[in-house]
Amino acid sequence: MTVKAETALQDLVTLSDDLKSNNYTDGGLSTGAGWKIDQNGNGEFESLKVRSALTVLELVYNRLSAEESEYVFTESGTIESIEENSDGTYTCHIKKRNDSDFHAFRE
Repeated sequence: MTVKAETALQDLVTLSDDLKSNNYTDGGLSTGAGWKIDQNGNGEFESLKVRSALTVLELVYNRLSAEESEYVFTESGTIESIEENSDGTYTCHIKKRNDSDFHAFRE
């Protein structure tokens, strides 16, 4: 890397425990600026475009919506484990997000 390229890189990113832009400020999901990738691989960006496929273990989507008319909303959850029963059926155990979490699925 040339001195000029190294200087240009230092103008763009800060190398420490985290890799981040010099204008990075933490703002949760609503405010903030810049980008950051921490030492554990967690990233914070303004937007992300994936051209082919996105593979995730768990997808958390934060948006409030209001619906009017005749819509049906159903329960959802994350499967924690699957158990095969002796009669050839399966039991799915739903992961609780916290101690007071509940859902309409049969326990």
